[in-house]
Amino acid sequence: MSTFLTGDELENKLTDIIWNAKKHIVIISPFIKLDDHIKQVFEKVKSTHEIALYIVFGKNEEYKYKSFNEDDFNFIKDFKNVAVLYNKNLHAKYYCNEKEGLITSLNLYGYSMVNNIEYGVLFSKSLLNPMDKLYEETEAFTYNLIFHSSEVVYLKKPQYSKKMFGLTRQYEQSQVLYDISEDFFYGYNYDVKYLKDFDLETETLIEKKFEAKPQRAQDPSSHTANSMHKNQNPMGYCIRTGERIPFNPEQPMCYEAWRTWAQFENYDYPEKFCHKTGKPSNGKTSMANPILEN
Repeated sequence: MSTFLTGDELENKLTDIIWNAKKHIVIISPFIKLDDHIKQVFEKVKSTHEIALYIVFGKNEEYKYKSFNEDDFNFIKDFKNVAVLYNKNLHAKYYCNEKEGLITSLNLYGYSMVNNIEYGVLFSKSLLNPMDKLYEETEAFTYNLIFHSSEVVYLKKPQYSKKMFGLTRQYEQSQVLYDISEDFFYGYNYDVKYLKDFDLETETLIEKKFEAKPQRAQDPSSHTANSMHKNQNPMGYCIRTGERIPFNPEQPMCYEAWRTWAQFENYDYPEKFCHKTGKPSNGKTSMANPILEN
């Protein structure tokens, strides 16, 4: 179902998407300029680690601070679960959470919201319409934009520890995983990284991040091919895509597939491959049972 919006209804829906989010918020806007009202709405998200905020901005290759000024960027850096990305070719404007999406002419720019003639189209998915075609197609395109084709400028993710024998997790802190903002905004050279380059599932779980005790570095000449082979981690397969990933029955999906699965968290949903062998499972594997029985 889609709805045409303009005027106050458009601004109200944009801020509703931020305010009502439970899992994630995506902001795709070439220009970011936060007025006091938008900051007040964002404060709800700023205070929690449970909602992931993804911001993609663009334009102004030579003077990037004209697209996202320092004060607003520093405000966003204080969030507990946030990724800020840049794409020089960005012209689209899109806002979404896990249930609603809004394609519009409106930048996340306070002046535009109050003074410009803007309009957009809202679409959503619900229990009665869980696979809205427009939402799914837009989400797939946006996922590629965020994870594969936009440069990471700043990345902070929450860190969790396992509790209750691994059945639950507890928030410990948020940690900056990547920050090239100073070099980026001042025009210095920097290493380009994309979100797909980060193992976010490992980085956010303390037990996995520090699973193995660090070993003292040795002279490379003393290593034999045999010892190097023994130190390699066993590999498995994503039960949804079939691609090679580290073998771990507790996390038998690549991050992209896991992110889609996490929207519904159905442990019995039929999957396509065996985590151990990579063989087609014809729906006989799932998050609860990722390995085919012999």
